[in-house]
Amino acid sequence: MAKIFKGLKTNIGYYPLDDASAEIRLLELLPSGTTSVEKSPQIQCRLAHVSLDDESEYTALSYVWGQRGSSHFPSSVLSEIRVTSNLEAALKHIRKESESVMLWVDAICIDQTNNQEKNIQVGRMGSIFEKAMETIVWLGPAADESDLLLEIFEETLPDARLMDMKTKSVATEVARAVAFPSQAAAALFRREWWSRVWVLQEFI
Repeated sequence: MAKIFKGLKTNIGYYPLDDASAEIRLLELLPSGTTSVEKSPQIQCRLAHVSLDDESEYTALSYVWGQRGSSHFPSSVLSEIRVTSNLEAALKHIRKESESVMLWVDAICIDQTNNQEKNIQVGRMGSIFEKAMETIVWLGPAADESDLLLEIFEETLPDARLMDMKTKSVATEVARAVAFPSQAAAALFRREWWSRVWVLQEFI
């Protein structure tokens, strides 16, 4: 059950986490009210505290931070937290029209100004991803026929063929399984997400 806050906030609006209870923050992404990503209003959201020891339902987000921009959330809790344009695009695509989505997003759910908290939360990332209902990998907005390529993946390849990252090249495995636009595939696998330090831990 999410905690109802009655304590003091930190300097940018976070409430302190209870480390003894293995607390993490979750981002509740409020519905957009529209099916159009391009015409959707500003992101509305709020934070909740839950314990990793509880059976909380949430989705973890694996993505590339990118350059920090001027975008921020118009929320009483998150008004002072700036997010990157890549994260903002991801959240706009993930949120639903009429229901909230509970997410764990490192850039928001961890107080990035608090080094002690960061050290503790980074140490729990394995458990955070393991206990998530699912992990969404955000490679970025559609480009270079990536939509067509991902449709081919979904229709043709079993999930296990894409997830065997430890022993085989994903690109090679895809090439053997199905004919696809080679330039689109090359562009997809050149995206920055594939070279991130945390990819293997998050993906596995």
